[in-house]
Amino acid sequence: MPSCACPAPLYGKFDSWFEDFIVVFRDGVNVTRETARLEQVYNFRATTVMSSTQIRGFSAVFDDEVRDRLRCEPSVDHVSYEASGPRCGFGRHYDDDGT
Repeated sequence: MPSCACPAPLYGKFDSWFEDFIVVFRDGVNVTRETARLEQVYNFRATTVMSSTQIRGFSAVFDDEVRDRLRCEPSVDHVSYEASGPRCGFGRHYDDDGT
């Protein structure tokens, strides 16, 4: 359970086919800089950084403790389980250019 007074929402539910969480930033956050800062602070590596106009954040694999701590970061709008799309590698979220 997050240790802050007002954690960012956690959406979705766990699906063993998908290990990643998606972390979405609040408006105005520099996606590249904030992702790098959080990687260093919480010792994980983002698998995808998303800076499109629709989704601004990253996906990464980390444990529940890190998930809960990220939910207390002021830059984080919400966290969700990555459990959308078919179970064959599709359904991941990418930047507008497909990367």
